[in-house]
Amino acid sequence: MAKVVLITGSNSGIGKALAQTYYQQGWRVGCVARSKEKLENTITEIKENFPRSSGELLPLIADVSDWKASKKAVDKLLKEWGELHVVICNAGISMRANAADTSLDVFHKLMDVNFFGVVHFFKACIDELRKTRGSFVAISSMQGLFSTQLRSGYAAAKHAVQGFMDSVRIEEKNVHVLTVSPGFVKTNVAVNALLADGTQKGSSDKAIESGLDPNVVAKKIAVAIRKRKRDLYPAGFKEKFALFLSKVSPKLLDKILRSVSVT
Repeated sequence: MAKVVLITGSNSGIGKALAQTYYQQGWRVGCVARSKEKLENTITEIKENFPRSSGELLPLIADVSDWKASKKAVDKLLKEWGELHVVICNAGISMRANAADTSLDVFHKLMDVNFFGVVHFFKACIDELRKTRGSFVAISSMQGLFSTQLRSGYAAAKHAVQGFMDSVRIEEKNVHVLTVSPGFVKTNVAVNALLADGTQKGSSDKAIESGLDPNVVAKKIAVAIRKRKRDLYPAGFKEKFALFLSKVSPKLLDKILRSVSVT
């Protein structure tokens, strides 16, 4: 019987690429997203791209910031397939605003989606993952390791994800825990990013547009899961160099970041 993976944020970007990657490999894929219509279109597209795949795709409608909806999605998957081997928490939302200007509602939403979205699916899935000695994966960000301007709430949420994953990795001896910290990836993350008042930015960033292909990133993640790695940093040279500076010369990194555009 094919293994089962659950992926949040399956409608676009890395999540969609992961769903496609695992479906292509013949897995049973539970696709979690908020929009039923968009998710149905995504599933149709993936099936059309790989008509010979032996995999299965199950639509699961849920807002990851809603505990009851998240638990219901997991329960539906388990009722359908009865087991779970990999959970990938990918759903997320970014921001593009100065901290002082940003409404409290935006900060709360960033934490609800980016951090509690991970916690909700951990709580809902951990018993099943213990049974299968499976993998729990969070798609964090380089912003969870060092921060730039206009990302305060997003960076805070991703730092929280890093800390949460580091802790449960030690607690859960029989569950593989992987934290993925991507750099710039060519997705809609900037387009959907929240401004200070909670509206969407509506346009991409130059760095995002020249970022890594999400399909390439998805394949790297799948390999890291198979090899049961601890961390993965799919990023370009600039992001990896910034990470290096954050450890050896954080003041220099601060100075550099103040002088560059991050939108």
